[in-house]
Parts: sequence; C-alpha cells; structure tokens
Amino acid sequence: MHPRHVLQNWQSVLFGIGLPGMGIASQMYPETMLDAEVRGRRRVI
Repeated sequence: MHPRHVLQNWQSVLFGIGLPGMGIASQMYPETMLDAEVRGRRRVI
C-alpha cells in the first residue's frame, strides 16, 4: 500500500474517533465550554 493512502486512512480513523469523543466530552463536562469565545473574528470578516 502506498504511504499516502496509509496516512489518509489513519487520518480518517483518528477523525472518526476524535469527533464523537469531543461530542461525548462536551456532554460530560459542559462547564468547560462556558468561557469559550471566538477572538479575532472581525479581522477575518
């Protein structure tokens, strides 16, 4: 298998594990998101 395909496969696996993991963690610990805010958005827009 070509190394590029192996890297893409691992990226897909890690993304597939990480995204639901972040969702579960945000449900378990909602107090960690209270102080979350976007900074520097006006510079981009």
